[in-house]
Amino acid sequence: MEGVNDKLAVVHISHPLFQTIIGGVDVEVTVIKSNRKTVAIQVNADLSVTIRVPRRATQRDIQRILKEKEAWILKHIEDIRQRKAEYELYAPERLTDNEIHELADKALKYIPERVAYFAKQIGVDYGNITIRNQKTRWKLSIMLWFMNFVIGKK
Repeated sequence: MEGVNDKLAVVHISHPLFQTIIGGVDVEVTVIKSNRKTVAIQVNADLSVTIRVPRRATQRDIQRILKEKEAWILKHIEDIRQRKAEYELYAPERLTDNEIHELADKALKYIPERVAYFAKQIGVDYGNITIRNQKTRWKLSIMLWFMNFVIGKK
C-alpha cells in the first residue's frame, strides 16, 4: 500500500544547464523534470530556454522536443531581442534616486491641483492620489512612477 510520503517524494528535479544549438543559435537550456504529463517550453528574458518535462523523459526526448519546436523557440528569442533593442533605443535617461524623489515631490504638488480642476470640469469625485516607485514587469532596472486614483461619478 502506498503511503502519502511515497507520492510526495519527488516533486521536481532541476537539471544543470546545458548548451545546445537551436537553428544556429547557441542556447542555454534548463531542464526541469516533474510529475507531469505534458511538456512546457519557456524562452526567458536572458534568452535562455527552460523546458519542463515528465520525470521519465530522456535526454534524447528533450533534444527531439527542442528540435521539433525550433522555429517557435527562435521566433520568441527574436521577439525578445527586438523588444530589448526597442527599449534601449527609446529608454529614458536613468535618473538618480535624488532626482526621482525631487520629481515625485513636484508631482505631488502639481498633479492634485490638475486632478481637482479636471474632476470639477467633468463632475466626478476622486480618491487619494499616490505616487509609487515600481519596477517594470520585464524585470528591467528602470524605475517607473505611477499615479493611482479612482474616479467615480458624483
